[in-house]
Amino acid sequence: MRCASWSRNHAAFEVLTAPRSAGATAPSSYAEMPFLLRSMEVTYAPSASVLASLTRLRPTDPSWAVDFMGFGDPLPSDATRQAAKRSGISGAKGLGRLLASADEIRSIAELFPPERTRIYTAENALERRLKEDPTVHQARYLHFATHGLVDTTIPSQSALLLSHSDDGEDGLLQAFEIVELNLSADLVTLSAYETGLGRFYRGEGLLGLSRAFVYAGADRLLASLWRVADTSTRELMTIFYRELQQDPSSPAAALRRAKLSLLDRPDRAHPHAWAPFVLFGG
Repeated sequence: MRCASWSRNHAAFEVLTAPRSAGATAPSSYAEMPFLLRSMEVTYAPSASVLASLTRLRPTDPSWAVDFMGFGDPLPSDATRQAAKRSGISGAKGLGRLLASADEIRSIAELFPPERTRIYTAENALERRLKEDPTVHQARYLHFATHGLVDTTIPSQSALLLSHSDDGEDGLLQAFEIVELNLSADLVTLSAYETGLGRFYRGEGLLGLSRAFVYAGADRLLASLWRVADTSTRELMTIFYRELQQDPSSPAAALRRAKLSLLDRPDRAHPHAWAPFVLFGG
């Protein structure tokens, strides 16, 4: 296993390829290319300080109230868009619903006993619900299938989009709020648009949503580097969690196997289908 440092262009190291030997036939498709993914697992750390947090001693006998908690397909509102504008977050104006993300959440939840899951979609995917449901603090796998909004000027204002309600919450779960969540999650998944991104600071890497969840207590984080496709993301995530059940101690291995399952399919072999998601932590 390798732990890769972050780069300014947010490249996924798994798409690097091994050099061809002299006389070797050139690959005729993406499925035949010798991507690094085929030979090793890759994990990431956005900075040295976050790496130290990710490698801290984990409890040997953790107690989780639920195995899977998912938030997906939130309802964007004008009030939320206005709140984003006031905060200086760009990109919120044209946000729409992510209907396939609700199917993604349900498909993953089916892998676990019903009494061990919590699913919040559409009007139920409320920022208030996230903050008030006590099982959030004791969820083993916390999954967000929503929009991620990155503030490149003030990283602590970057946010995940949730549903708005008239209760004082604006539907923007911002990084400075995330750090107060007091999580015990073995893994947080940000199945969203550009959630891994943030602002580059010399010596400290990228600040943003990924770092906020680490500081909130998440042991590992799975996040996307660029805009993801609904259908392939649902497939990748469902396979990933199925593989993770086989060996919960190694999300990196589970992610690699899930990516390889898509890479071996002609219609999913392009890196756009499997490469966006990277794992922070082992």
